[in-house]
Amino acid sequence: SGRLREPLAASRFADAVVLSGAAPPSGRDLAEALAPFGFTGPGFAAETVPGTAHFESGEPLEPPAPVVAVSGLARNAAFHDLARTVGFELVATLELGDHHPYPPATLRRIRELWSRHPASAVLTTAKDRVKLAGRLDLPLATLPISTRLEPGFWQWLGSGLSVADSADRR
Repeated sequence: SGRLREPLAASRFADAVVLSGAAPPSGRDLAEALAPFGFTGPGFAAETVPGTAHFESGEPLEPPAPVVAVSGLARNAAFHDLARTVGFELVATLELGDHHPYPPATLRRIRELWSRHPASAVLTTAKDRVKLAGRLDLPLATLPISTRLEPGFWQWLGSGLSVADSADRR
C-alpha cells in the first residue's frame, strides 16, 4: 500500500501475490482479501530472515552488542524488532521515511544519538548502508535481510514455467 503503489483493483492482472514479512497461510489470506478486486490467483507468504550482522570490513558484529539502529524504511519498527530478535541491544533508534536520502542534517542526528548512547556500532539495513558508506565517521554495521518464500510458491512457479516451456516448443 502507499500513494506510489498500484490500486488494489490492479491485482486482477497479477498471476499470484506474495505477502512479504509473513508466514503461511497469510499469503492465502491475502489472495482471499483481493478476490473482491478481481484477483483470482494463488497467494504465498515470504518470511523475513535475518543474516549475520557485519561491519563494512566483513568482520561480524555479534549480539548482544549495544547498537544505535538507523533505518529509512516503510516499516522501520519491523527492522528494529528483527534486530532485537537476533539479540542486539538497541540503545537508540532513528526511524526515517522510506527511501530517506541521508542529507547532512540526518548524519548530524546520527552522530548526536551516538554521542548520547554508547554503542558498538550504528546498525542499519543493506539498503541504508549504501547511502551511509563513506559518509559517517562511526562504526557502521549491516544486518542483512532476505526473504524465504514458502515451498508452494516454487511448486507453482515451476509448473507455470514447464507449461510455458512446452507451449514455446510447439
